[in-house]
Amino acid sequence: MLNHLNDYPSRLNTLRTWTNFHRLHQSIEGSIASAVRASADLSMAEWEVLAALANRPQPLAISEIARLTGWELSRVSRQVSRLQLRRLVERLVVPGDQRYSPVGLSDLGSVAVEQAQPAWEQAIAESSPVLSAARRMLERADAPRPYSAPWGATAGPH
Repeated sequence: MLNHLNDYPSRLNTLRTWTNFHRLHQSIEGSIASAVRASADLSMAEWEVLAALANRPQPLAISEIARLTGWELSRVSRQVSRLQLRRLVERLVVPGDQRYSPVGLSDLGSVAVEQAQPAWEQAIAESSPVLSAARRMLERADAPRPYSAPWGATAGPH
């Protein structure tokens, strides 16, 4: 039981750090999502796929988009299908290989990226001071600290 008490401050600190990080992440992502939605009527998911495609000189396989976004293949596939319905991307046909259909930006998708990018960049810039403060907070949270036993308990076996 004593070891559990000795570990409590560390676990509580870790939980607080994670909770604060998660709230910060949600707040920043929400700000960025609002900017992208207002400027080009794109969700963050749509923006992530379009941005991945916009930064490559040629169409990409679904697996490559998954790698770039960190998503599962099924999620990318569903998102690409939704983007196709909005005519923001095109699946290309590769003669002789029905399994491989790379995805590229359509002209409408390129326009959407051009509309969203300045707002996205502005939202990132506005978040930069907050991100710097968060980085410092996380670095302090990871720094070794002298042990302080809770509630007058002493460290070590008894």
